[in-house]
Amino acid sequence: MSLVLGPALTDLDLSGITSIYYFKTSGDNLTPSLVAFLSRAKVASPCLKKVHLSSGRLSPQLRDTISNLVCALRILEHFVYTVDFPLTEDALGALAQSNHLRNLGLHLPENDGLLLPLKHITNPFASLRSLILHVDHLQSYLTFSGLATLPLVESFNLQIKQLPPQTLVEQLFADLSFRLSSEHLTQLVISSPADIPLTSDVTIHSPDLRPLLVFRLLQHAEITPRWKFDLDDELMREIASS
Repeated sequence: MSLVLGPALTDLDLSGITSIYYFKTSGDNLTPSLVAFLSRAKVASPCLKKVHLSSGRLSPQLRDTISNLVCALRILEHFVYTVDFPLTEDALGALAQSNHLRNLGLHLPENDGLLLPLKHITNPFASLRSLILHVDHLQSYLTFSGLATLPLVESFNLQIKQLPPQTLVEQLFADLSFRLSSEHLTQLVISSPADIPLTSDVTIHSPDLRPLLVFRLLQHAEITPRWKFDLDDELMREIASS
């Protein structure tokens, strides 16, 4: 694998490879080659602009290695890490402070305390144009949103795994209308994983969605979490005329 590394390398896509390496490990006997590869990448390929890693499972050592790589790459523009093992606080801080980062995909940690270092960063994530967030619990997104600055985001995608309390549904859409810019947002996706069963325990009502009408530049809107919808004709008319 080290043959692909070099000063001219700008894109690195390891989607799916990380899961293979996870299942070849047992206890502390971590398969060393991928760790060594990523450790060398931060020195051998400092011009990396795009890094994509997606896997359901990682070892702690591999997570730390990826986090160290993120901290070392100074001109990273595109980073996707939709893995349910959060990056270290240092790596999250490095992403938040980057002036080059345009596209970001993250699985937010369940432990909201891991996001608190963002409080000490001025205008975190202010350069982002595209943001993909995977969360287990809706509250994780709301905590992140309260700390992030997203004035230039054009495409926003939020995937929510667990069923949220009904009280947070209204809060979600109100937050989106406040946090994202109506002058820039053109794509909005709110969803659940495909394997989540449809439920009637949580309902999206017309007043919940009404704050989204401020996004008049939307070209694509997909609101498809596995929840119940109860929408009236008045909202449909407002959407049609907006």
